Amino acid sequence: MFRNCFTSAASRSVTKSYAKGASSSVPCSRWHLDKVCTSVDGVRHWLWRAVDEHGFVLEILQRHRDTEAAKIFLTRLLGAYDVPEVIHTDQLRSDGAAIREIQSLVNVDHDR
Repeated sequence: MFRNCFTSAASRSVTKSYAKGASSSVPCSRWHLDKVCTSVDGVRHWLWRAVDEHGFVLEILQRHRDTEAAKIFLTRLLGAYDVPEVIHTDQLRSDGAAIREIQSLVNVDHDR
């Protein structure tokens, strides 16, 4: 929905840069993290989702919603993209614990 403010050419260039995995061409200074519970074949899974300021969405299905799962999710994001300036999360304590434990996120502001 946020991409509607872009022209069509700018929107295509943003989409192409993410499709190639080039995070340096579009800086990401804000991430919004959220979780949704879903059931797959009767087994509960958590859909972890990160949306950056440009509207690009990353999703991972995991079975847990604890600090270890949050660290795995953030580590995967940091492996693919630059470190953001601000991370917005919900009130889940495991998010804050994971952000404090990852050394590359020491200088990142965490908003709940």
